[in-house]
Amino acid sequence: VWSVDSRKDRLEDLIERMHEYAEEYLLPSGIDYDIKVEGIHLSKKLNLNCKRNIFLIYKEAISNTLKHSDATYVDIKISNQKNRCHITIQDNGKLKSVKASLGQGLTNMKMRSEHIKAELKFDFSNGFRIGLNLPYSL
Repeated sequence: VWSVDSRKDRLEDLIERMHEYAEEYLLPSGIDYDIKVEGIHLSKKLNLNCKRNIFLIYKEAISNTLKHSDATYVDIKISNQKNRCHITIQDNGKLKSVKASLGQGLTNMKMRSEHIKAELKFDFSNGFRIGLNLPYSL
């Protein structure tokens, strides 16, 4: 319901919801987190499609950490650089199983990134890292 609430259409609302979600799911599992925001216009309004897809990619990344990693920390960064927005979500764990990379979650994240014309990259070499690069700044 939150993702379709037009009263919560600012970037600040999205980041607040990201904090709430991390507190609700990561902290009870003993996983600390930090969300860093740099060069972002917090009062900027997001269209519903963009807000929804960014949040669902974020949710899936957190879910993957909880299900498939032995992480103790998740670092989330949102920044604007050269008229583009970069969002990274990286944990400090190791995959519990190779099957983790074969699930629907990664496919769904790719599909959602395409809906907002963003580039999505995964890196499993040093923890689990997701890089979402939007072709516009936030």
